[in-house]
Amino acid sequence: MTGSAQHFPFKGLSGGLTLATNGIGGELNALLTPTPLIENQKITLSFQSIKHSRETKIQNSRYVNPKPYVYGKLNGATTIRLSYSMSKQIGQRMTSKPSVFWGFSAGPSLGILKPYYIGYQSNAPESNSPALVPQSAETIANQDSIYGPAPWTLGTDELSFKPGLHFATYLSINWNHSFYFQSWESGVRFDYFPQELEILHLANNKAFMSIYTSYLIGKHRP
Repeated sequence: MTGSAQHFPFKGLSGGLTLATNGIGGELNALLTPTPLIENQKITLSFQSIKHSRETKIQNSRYVNPKPYVYGKLNGATTIRLSYSMSKQIGQRMTSKPSVFWGFSAGPSLGILKPYYIGYQSNAPESNSPALVPQSAETIANQDSIYGPAPWTLGTDELSFKPGLHFATYLSINWNHSFYFQSWESGVRFDYFPQELEILHLANNKAFMSIYTSYLIGKHRP
């Protein structure tokens, strides 16, 4: 029993929230046992919404009390990431004071797309009220017929998936307490989807760069 405990692959768990320039999300970390070559490493499972940098909300002045919607948006997007991270301490470890680390992470991603629905007033004579349809090249070409956004729940049964990769480099400040630890991590992340994460019409939907910050709290294994 003692020998197996010494070789347990995880030394603790942590979790928290993430704010990024292109979305919000959360993460769960499994802290890996140090090795002779790598002292600090972890496996992270995270999720985050992704907003295109060119998204802009507009209103159709042809209608009374129009609701703002994102013109040209084809899908709402979320990504799930599985990351391996390693970091190195900057400076010397000092008891009762926070430690600073520099690190990087990388791994596969899964992009999840949900069609972006709008209220669309067709020009057909039999059309009396806006129809709820996904925004498309056709509706975008007839911008004056768009009333506004449809309820967010529409399209949840029409999800599609796109594989991708992600890379990040970051600085982390860690505070160790008696029974738990805290960490504040900030960095730059690059997401790449070779098959395009089709968020915005006629835009670059393959590469997304963002600045992010995360607050984490966790506990080391006894």
